[in-house]
Amino acid sequence: MEDEIENKKETNKRMLVGLDMVELIMRVRKKFKEEYGFEPQIVEVTNVIAKRVNDNDLF
Repeated sequence: MEDEIENKKETNKRMLVGLDMVELIMRVRKKFKEEYGFEPQIVEVTNVIAKRVNDNDLF
C-alpha cells in the first residue's frame, strides 16, 4: 500500500514537469512566430532548450 502511494506521488511529479515543459515549448514556438514569422518544430525547440540547459550547467 505504501509503495502505491509513493509511486503515485512520483507519477504526479513527472506529470507536472511534463506539463511545464509543454507550456515552455509552446511559449517558445509562439515567441518565434511573433518575432520571425514561423513556428519551429517541437524537436527544434527542445534542442534549443537542451542546449541552453547544458550551456548553463543546470543539470
